[in-house]
Amino acid sequence: MKISKNFSLGEICKSDIAQRLGLKNEITQEGLVALTALVTNCMQPLREEFERSIRCNSAWRTPPVSEAIGSTSRSQHCKGEAMDWEIVGLDNKELAQQVPTILRNWDQMILELYDESEKNPEIRMETGWIHLSYNRMGDNRRQILRAFRKGKKIVYEPWDLS
Repeated sequence: MKISKNFSLGEICKSDIAQRLGLKNEITQEGLVALTALVTNCMQPLREEFERSIRCNSAWRTPPVSEAIGSTSRSQHCKGEAMDWEIVGLDNKELAQQVPTILRNWDQMILELYDESEKNPEIRMETGWIHLSYNRMGDNRRQILRAFRKGKKIVYEPWDLS
């Protein structure tokens, strides 16, 4: 089922971890409404701006799937409000830096686990991913963060896009 010109429900609900662990990752009606709003207001405009396919790493997650990957049931993914994504062949940091110039409204954008210390630019550009969320109820913070490992923890901090 297509939810926009370039995004299908199947790719957004696909979860390798759910398949490996035998967990169901079926979307709710509320989740479908929220994900459709995210795709319509954020992901499809980005797809059109970059004129390249966007790879969805993770979008819809049921609470058990979210917990299985080390997140929580409070994740925006469990509400259908978030997608982790990247564009193959483009640097994730550079992509994230452009998002605020393309989109007028989003809730949270996080450059996650991008490895600044990687010396090889071909490898560095493929590290991490971008988390982007959208609240269809209108309370969108336009919050910009970056996430990195500090020991065994993942730390989130404000990011000035530099």
